[in-house]
Amino acid sequence: MKNITVNILNYENINKEEWDYIAYKFGKDIDSIYDYQEKYLQTGYKVYGIGAYENGKFIGGLYYALKLNFIFCKILVGGIFALDDRVDVVELLIKQLKKVILFKAPLFNIIIGGVNFKFEGLLQKYFKYSKKIGTIIIDITKSEDELRKKLNKGTKWGINKAKKDGLYCEIVEKNEDWMKAYEIYKEMCIRKELNIHSFDEFSSLKEIKKLLIIKKENDIIGGSILICFGNSIKLNYNFSKTEYYKSQPNNLLYWESILFGKENGYSFFDLGGISLEKDDGITIFKRRWGGEEYHYNKYSTSPIIFNIIPKLGKIKNRLLNRK
Repeated sequence: MKNITVNILNYENINKEEWDYIAYKFGKDIDSIYDYQEKYLQTGYKVYGIGAYENGKFIGGLYYALKLNFIFCKILVGGIFALDDRVDVVELLIKQLKKVILFKAPLFNIIIGGVNFKFEGLLQKYFKYSKKIGTIIIDITKSEDELRKKLNKGTKWGINKAKKDGLYCEIVEKNEDWMKAYEIYKEMCIRKELNIHSFDEFSSLKEIKKLLIIKKENDIIGGSILICFGNSIKLNYNFSKTEYYKSQPNNLLYWESILFGKENGYSFFDLGGISLEKDDGITIFKRRWGGEEYHYNKYSTSPIIFNIIPKLGKIKNRLLNRK
């Protein structure tokens, strides 16, 4: 490792082509790619990269987003990747990251681990506090009949019910449709006391995002945003109008999203996050689709991140959504 150097770079000084070439091959999540960091820039963060170079050649990196909140700094980190999944390179990156965190944001920092399970041991070594999270991934290389057989009985009923009630899905690209979908998404966030992302963040990165909408006659009643990365599709947002719940729009949205991924040559469909602390409605719903469940961790140097901050976040969202 004598010939490996690790450098901190401003976002605008990062060589996008160089980083993305390795990220697309060895990154396990969209957080690994250059353009995805725009979502942080749009919400007031400063973005940096930590890059590893061997004899001057780029071999691995990570991005971190830094933001000043009142008198404290907050750091979000994700997308750690390295050529050939080299653990020695990742350890150097993590060591440098730890220095940045302790100097810049010792109290408010979250490191998303688990995007590559080979790195879990290193993250546990350097970061004391963690919270287990999960996702469900479906192998969509199987035939449509095989995928349908894996579905829960109630899920099959829901898909058929939606079709019987005249609901149908389609991929759309017009900004007008994105705006209509965003209004439904906002209504859902207010109803469920969730953080509302801006329209710019919601609709950004259209080169890797697809908007699948669901309609009743000609009216948009819901939708899903799908992120297409590597050989996988990930469910990013899913939303629908409450007055149509009896027609089971979410069942049809999930099913059509899976079929879209299959028909376009993707191998895996990631249903997104599930709760491991309680069997809430969303988690129960996602477990009915016949995928494999994977657990991994978020990490931090601070004990307050996974205890106090989530509670404060819920209070903040409740107050903001009442306005």
